[in-house]
Amino acid sequence: MKKFYNLILTIYTSIIAIYAYTDPSVINPQLLKRFEYKLSFKGPHLAFKDGTVPFWTFGGSAIASDDQVRVTPSIRSQKGWIWTKNTMTSDNWLLDVKLRVNGRGRIGADGLAIWFTEKPGVEGPVFGSNDFWNGLGVFLDSFDNDALQNNPIIAVMVNDGTKTYDHPHDGTGQIQGSCIRDFRNKPFAIRLKIEYINQGLAIYVNNGISQDDNAFEFCTRIDGVKLPKTGYLGVSAETGGLADDHDVLEFLTNTYSDKQATAQNQAATDEQAKKYKEEYENYERDLKKQQDDYQKEHPDLTTPYSEKALFESEYDREFRTILEGQDQIRLSLTSIDRKMIELLGRVERISSTTGEQQQITGKDATGIPADVARIQDINRVINANNDMSRTVQSFAQVLTDLQQKLNNLQVNINNNQRPIGAGQQVVTSNVDGTVVNEIREIVKMIKSETNTLVQKSLNPMKCPTVTAANDSSCVGTFTFMCAIVLQIIILIGFFAYKMKMREPVMLSITRNISTKSVLLSFVSRRSCRILTAEASPASKKQQEIDEIKVTQQKYQELQKLQSRPLYLDAQATTPMDPRVLDQMLPYMTHLYGNPHSRTHAFGWESEKAIEIAREKVAKLINAEPKEIIFTSGATESNNISVKGVARFYKEKKKHVVTTQTEHKCVLDSMRVLESEGFKVTYLPVKKNGLIDLQELESVLTPETSLCSVMMVNNEIGVRQPIKEIGKLCRSKKVFFHTDAAQSVGKIPIDVNQMNIDLLSISGHKIYGPKGIGALYIRRRPRVRLDPIQTGGGQERNIRSGTVPTPLVVGLGAACEIAQHEIGNDEKRVTELSKKLIDEITKRCTHVILNGDPESRYPGCVNLSFAYVEGESLLMALKDIALSSGSACTSASLEPSYVLRAIGADEDLAHSSIRFGIGRFTTEAEVDFTIEKTVEHVKRLREMRISKMSDPLCQLMEDVEGLCKRCYHLQKSNNDMYDYIKEDHQLQEYIDENEQIIEKYHRKINEIFHFMKDNSDKKDEIHLSPTVIDYKRMEAEQKRLCSEKKNKLAENSMNHEQVSSDDKGAYL
Repeated sequence: MKKFYNLILTIYTSIIAIYAYTDPSVINPQLLKRFEYKLSFKGPHLAFKDGTVPFWTFGGSAIASDDQVRVTPSIRSQKGWIWTKNTMTSDNWLLDVKLRVNGRGRIGADGLAIWFTEKPGVEGPVFGSNDFWNGLGVFLDSFDNDALQNNPIIAVMVNDGTKTYDHPHDGTGQIQGSCIRDFRNKPFAIRLKIEYINQGLAIYVNNGISQDDNAFEFCTRIDGVKLPKTGYLGVSAETGGLADDHDVLEFLTNTYSDKQATAQNQAATDEQAKKYKEEYENYERDLKKQQDDYQKEHPDLTTPYSEKALFESEYDREFRTILEGQDQIRLSLTSIDRKMIELLGRVERISSTTGEQQQITGKDATGIPADVARIQDINRVINANNDMSRTVQSFAQVLTDLQQKLNNLQVNINNNQRPIGAGQQVVTSNVDGTVVNEIREIVKMIKSETNTLVQKSLNPMKCPTVTAANDSSCVGTFTFMCAIVLQIIILIGFFAYKMKMREPVMLSITRNISTKSVLLSFVSRRSCRILTAEASPASKKQQEIDEIKVTQQKYQELQKLQSRPLYLDAQATTPMDPRVLDQMLPYMTHLYGNPHSRTHAFGWESEKAIEIAREKVAKLINAEPKEIIFTSGATESNNISVKGVARFYKEKKKHVVTTQTEHKCVLDSMRVLESEGFKVTYLPVKKNGLIDLQELESVLTPETSLCSVMMVNNEIGVRQPIKEIGKLCRSKKVFFHTDAAQSVGKIPIDVNQMNIDLLSISGHKIYGPKGIGALYIRRRPRVRLDPIQTGGGQERNIRSGTVPTPLVVGLGAACEIAQHEIGNDEKRVTELSKKLIDEITKRCTHVILNGDPESRYPGCVNLSFAYVEGESLLMALKDIALSSGSACTSASLEPSYVLRAIGADEDLAHSSIRFGIGRFTTEAEVDFTIEKTVEHVKRLREMRISKMSDPLCQLMEDVEGLCKRCYHLQKSNNDMYDYIKEDHQLQEYIDENEQIIEKYHRKINEIFHFMKDNSDKKDEIHLSPTVIDYKRMEAEQKRLCSEKKNKLAENSMNHEQVSSDDKGAYL
């Protein structure tokens, strides 16, 4: 019977959660607890300024910040890890891990793992770490691979180095212990305590719902666990098709040792600890004094301003109410659990007492078991306990009433009694006699009840003796066990019913706090409902219909996002890093001050944030913060540099130099300077895309004020010898500007070593926000320039206009992240680029890599596929986002001017595709791109061969070629009309082109009529879409030529002729 009651006690304690956790050193005073700081980390100041974590090493997609380690961001197919550099040698230890797992989806993937292994892990398939480990793995698995509805789960697996983890089935049959806990999207960080004492492993979980740090629930316990004597600690995580942010906020390690074994070393450490304590107290005292002195000297600067302390939003109030209610529920369950355990203990003691008595009486009985008790006896004992509890409660109520009446009586006495003076009579209080009688009766009742309880306690109840074996009043073992099992089933059903009733409420709460966007929408809807609480029923119904429409639109937008192609166009723009958005959000919501408002705290906050971002940008290129000017992007920075420097020094120097492969904004700025009377030299490049330094030296003259050369070309990725160019320009006293939009944050840049005077930066090319950029302007030697726009004089009167604080903060964050990860990004991008080039050139013939194969940025891969139209290939590769050149000229059908500048013929220029590889490009995406590119290139080449066998198709291609030539000739005429004022001989070239165009038109008409005359289906012969497009563009160019010709006829003037070299450049 005693064993049976122990079984019942175990069942009850397993049904009701145990919320308390007790440290092993408290339970066993012989254990000495020690904190291992070399095996731990926590914020603030978790990472050093260089991005490293002391005593730890991390890699993959892991990111360390001041207050946490993001093991993997919420990006698909990422793996990250962090491991200790030192080993743990203790046999008894405790891990306290505080973490968050947040994601936008309803379910997460894949999960996070906490390790204690003999060797540090490497990147692998088991939650980001390797398989066949020797040691312990605690898995927080958030994706249900086996579809058994048993996730999210916390599982434990011990491996001896010979087992492989069964990931498709979530380790079914391999895990030694587990508990199902939903650890995603909790309002507070969850905590795990992993305790390993005397080869017993126990795990406790704080599910992040309560504000109580000690609200732990028991998860699982495993005895007889043998782990390596020494090992490394680590955390790894992995994302799949679905992605969560896996953040570790704290990782605290404590070891336990025997006090007797450490008693000898304790004497030496006590004296040292006392010395350290005194030093710390002195330091704390000095620090406190310095803080007080600073507050007295700067009272305005030390007053903290907290908007949250002044106001509380409606959502915060509701959320706090929900959490307080959950805490009350938890405390009630804890109290019920404690009382249930006490009741079970009493039942166990009663059962042991009755068992002993029955064993004594059972010696004289015949054939009756000694452990059988009457059901009437058990009921009588339970009823007696219930009567006693009710009596005690009634006593408490009576005593409370008595205390209240005595207090009232005392108040009446104090109010009615008067002090006795000379010639006065004593005035007594008018105490009602019924009150006194009532008190007397209550005292008598308490006395009689007490005497009755005393007599009952002195006369213990005697259990009846069993008289016969066939007595029907005796309850057998089977009947008693059935009654207990029935009672347990009823309790389980009751708790299940209660949990089912609470499930919709808890589910709604969890969904509402899952993501920031849902929270904001919930607050907005809530506020709208409050404002329209008194509205008519019709308006409420219309509001519900509008909410349903908004929800459907959001779902449709989500479906579109999921069906978008892969992104391999990193030279056009890059996705914003989630860490950048995290730093921008406060300045887009509540920190909204104008940074140029110097009269209140809102402006001071924004100004401080801008200066911090300025320091981050300057640090990335090794410049001074005062040398950084914020602009709207690299285009504006290039315009300010080229036009500003040239116009400022135009009185002495009217010559500027650039290359033929610069960005379109630089070339257009140069044309504007030409119209203002400046002389511009467009330096050609070699076939590999690099400039000739000797030729550059020959064109730099004393009249040259500026030389502008792009650092990394945006179409072919060629890296110019910037350091040599800067040195050459410095020796010639020419200011050197470089467009570094494609290189900042991707390759190391030092403006001092490279002798750069002006440098343009773009925010959205380094995983930052769009609409923001920066311009570096050297101060020593000082670069002077004229601003191209005027206004409030912001940014040192160079770029007037209000500085957008959120965008600037985002640019600073992107530069800071790039500085920390530039080495890993460059290595990873190089590997993916090499794989892409090698596989495509190996499996496809007649593929040309445009640009220098050595001096180039590996993330920009420009390939030309012979016998394939670039537009056709782009349309075929609809599953991949690619481009054929610069994003600024992507809408044009003209071949790339960069490819024409390096000597590529027109057909190869038309067949080029640019592949842009970035930080978030995965190996799987590169493999998919290789397969699709090879497949469609072969298919398009086969189609071209089949079309060439058809005479009509071949004739239509001839028509397309002639239309293309007509368009280019007409465009050349349009360009020559811009310079006909300087050189009247250009009219001869224009007339000659007009004759050629007319000849081509006649040829086109002849071919088209020939196709109709020799075809059986004349009605089905039409011009191709390509011919129609070229004819439309030719007509537009012809219209522009007519306008310029008419304007020249109206304003006919004589101008000086330009040199023949310049005329060749125009042609």
